[in-house]
Amino acid sequence: MTKQLNDIMETIVDSPGLTTVVKDDDSISIYIVGEINEEVSNDTISTLLQEDLDEIKDVKIYITSQGGYLAHCFAIIDFLLYIKHKYKLTLETYALGEIASAGFFIFIVGDIRTIFPSCRVFVHSHITIGDECTYEERLKADKTEEKEIYDNYIKYTAEQLDLSILRAKRLLKKRKWLNHKEILDYNLIKDSKIEQHT
Repeated sequence: MTKQLNDIMETIVDSPGLTTVVKDDDSISIYIVGEINEEVSNDTISTLLQEDLDEIKDVKIYITSQGGYLAHCFAIIDFLLYIKHKYKLTLETYALGEIASAGFFIFIVGDIRTIFPSCRVFVHSHITIGDECTYEERLKADKTEEKEIYDNYIKYTAEQLDLSILRAKRLLKKRKWLNHKEILDYNLIKDSKIEQHT
């Protein structure tokens, strides 16, 4: 195991939640562990706001998460995309242990994405606000006031993974752990990262 991976795992074990480490003069590393919620979202954004991002070239985001709340997940994503474009940063995401649901959405924000060998990936249809229905169940019930919000999640997935809208919908409707072939077929990682997942 490399020293970098040892340092990551020690940080995760010693400090559950979110920790930020300035690795060197031009890179920041962020650790997102556990449920994606309001506290994690606020911590991530406020921590990055305190950094001098003019001096930073890339932000590395290490994720192990069973998921959480999409509103807080997309607050993190929107802010990461904002600073990426404003400061011309490269976003790198690393999946450790498990990335599921909201953790999956944060993972795919990366320009460079790596899945470590023992990590598992779970995708499913989003759960709508308030009534615990899936997106498709809500549309069938003709309750479409949130349609634009959830269509944006699909559009985001399609853009980040370079998929058609139809393929992005198919991916999110799977409700399963993805196998290695699916991880590659849906562009979660590029060919250069195949060795990172078994």
